[in-house]
Amino acid sequence: MCPIIPQYRLDFFTCKDHPNRCIAFLVSSDNEIEALSAFERLKDNEKRGVQTGFDYWRDGYNNKKRHHGWDKSEFQGKYCNCHVFKGKESNVQFRLYGFKCHPKTSDRSFELCVLVNSARKKRNESDVSNLNNAVEMMNNYAIQKAISESFLGE
Repeated sequence: MCPIIPQYRLDFFTCKDHPNRCIAFLVSSDNEIEALSAFERLKDNEKRGVQTGFDYWRDGYNNKKRHHGWDKSEFQGKYCNCHVFKGKESNVQFRLYGFKCHPKTSDRSFELCVLVNSARKKRNESDVSNLNNAVEMMNNYAIQKAISESFLGE
């Protein structure tokens, strides 16, 4: 019996023709990749809160209440390509975790944030398992190939 190899694709949330940044959900049959389904289950007002964080990040505004990354001084720099978007869902903190990359060969300054997983929590600190998962997805060859194919000719 052959194992089922997951297929990956990007579902763009913000336009990929933005001059600086865009956000996409990674979509797959892999059960560990569930950011899009978690986002879609949010109530409309909760979804709008997360979308505000998307807009802030895309437009280059830092707002740690809505989104943030990790710098090289945190966790020995292991998660400096990770990013989280924040929201609230019925008094529980909702988070979408992803990784950042530069997919356009014609514009290496362009940044893409690929969202892969979610968490609901009651404390502020990030669970490093979510960050480890994002790093694992970032280093996955099949996922990198799906990202590259989404930006062919750009």
